[in-house]
Amino acid sequence: MKLYWNILLADDSQLPRTLFFEDLPDDRFRYGLNEKKQYCLFFHFPSDKHNHLIATLAMANIILEEKRMEGKDTLVLTLLNEDFKDLFTDLILSIVREVKDTESEITKSGFILLCRKWFEFFDPLKGQLTESDLQAIYAELSFLRYLLSESDCSYNDILLSWKGPFGNKHDFELDTVHFEIKSIQDYKDIVQISSEHQLDFMADQSLYLVVCRFSDDHKEKRTVSNLSQEIVDQLRSVTGTDLSLYWTALRKSGLNFSNIHQYDHYLFKLSEVEYYNCSSEDFPSLRRSFLPDSLRNIKYDLALSGISHYRTEDISLLI
Repeated sequence: MKLYWNILLADDSQLPRTLFFEDLPDDRFRYGLNEKKQYCLFFHFPSDKHNHLIATLAMANIILEEKRMEGKDTLVLTLLNEDFKDLFTDLILSIVREVKDTESEITKSGFILLCRKWFEFFDPLKGQLTESDLQAIYAELSFLRYLLSESDCSYNDILLSWKGPFGNKHDFELDTVHFEIKSIQDYKDIVQISSEHQLDFMADQSLYLVVCRFSDDHKEKRTVSNLSQEIVDQLRSVTGTDLSLYWTALRKSGLNFSNIHQYDHYLFKLSEVEYYNCSSEDFPSLRRSFLPDSLRNIKYDLALSGISHYRTEDISLLI
């Protein structure tokens, strides 16, 4: 589905201007421009004497309010910052998709809940990420892009498998095959294991260590925002993809639409990716499953030169 903002902007008729959704047979929904030429989503709902006017929900870059328009009670979601136009379009398409997939008729409260799901993506994030933090995020995003391009799983299932930002034991969990992502400079031999849980796994699972090596070569270096945009473009290309899954995970990593470009002075070049099968009984690791309970918070270094025989060149059959 496509939104025709360009038609609305080029039209010289009186404001506000609205369009119906071509793939949504529900005339209560429209999108368009308000009197100030701001991007909006409109939802008309049936008048009810018991209706309670909602308090206006105003965030830094978006606002939801209830109005009377064309003689109808209407919820209006308005974008306040044009820099967020693409994200606002994602929000609208996500709501339309959920409305289409819902068997029961959407209500006023249901519409508000759908909007709230996206509100945090428009708010500024506090805190500051280091270059090391960003390199680790770049590594996870690179593996995410690899899965999106090579895996037979649906995009939504792949996005749901990205667990690293949420503090799970492993960074990616595709059913019973898990992946732990590490990033190092290409001349280093050591990866740091930050807990006894990182290389632990259940009996019915297999675990692979993914080592992303980064080069100091300044040629062809890229920003995290470059990589993120490529992923978003790929996700948008497939109908039914829930982009809120991506923005939620990215926000948990410390990045969102509002702050990602402030780190564009950090550049990265991924030079090589190595895969190690950690599932063998003799793989050298300290696993929670085999440690006495009295040992806690274990951190250790793993020398890659000592585990070269566990390396595998192809993981395509695993994903």
